[in-house]
Amino acid sequence: MYVINHSRLWVIFAATGDTVGIGSNLYDPHDIILNDDYAYIADHATGLRVADISVSSDPELGVSTCLGGDAWSVVQLDDHLYVAVDGLGLVTLSLEVDPGDPVLSGYCTTSGTPRDIAVQDDVAYIAAGSAGLITLDITDPTSPNPFNPRTTIAFSQDVAGGVYAGVYDLLGRHVAELVNRRFPAGNHELQWDGLNTTGRTVPTGVYLVRVRTSRGEQSAKMMLVK
Repeated sequence: MYVINHSRLWVIFAATGDTVGIGSNLYDPHDIILNDDYAYIADHATGLRVADISVSSDPELGVSTCLGGDAWSVVQLDDHLYVAVDGLGLVTLSLEVDPGDPVLSGYCTTSGTPRDIAVQDDVAYIAAGSAGLITLDITDPTSPNPFNPRTTIAFSQDVAGGVYAGVYDLLGRHVAELVNRRFPAGNHELQWDGLNTTGRTVPTGVYLVRVRTSRGEQSAKMMLVK
């Protein structure tokens, strides 16, 4: 049994209650989930911490990923982690390449103070304090992904309002603006054909699409292959 308490990861033998292992210091852990040889810990301002628990008597803290706010709750669905982050919203990390080194794959800003999260099918349910219960569609907004020569970005509006969508490289540099205008309420789609603001084809690589709607801001990684 794995317990987070007093800024430590404790390994407890459930039958007797004896402590059989203690991990390194944490900052202010709030939640923990287990997946085979790894424990994923929502560690407040430190973000997401990963512990190697392949040797149960000697858990080893490894990767720490800052999430731009205070991590309160973490859940896993298939090969992705979903973290409720106070000060930001929902953060998604991928375990596809290496479960011991989660990779940030997207985020969605929300109102309120996200403190707890549950995921079922393609929906994330976030308890966000005064904002109440927030529901988010967590299907991949880009399809296909990877893509060549174009991809479709899906988004939805609760009410009519302004929508901005842009493409950025992994250094945060602006690559292309897809749209910046009002849309009616409902489901919508945009396309990106791999061209930058000057109309030139961008090189093979990973890009970030950011979509800002009445629901907040959402981002996702997409890969252009040639």
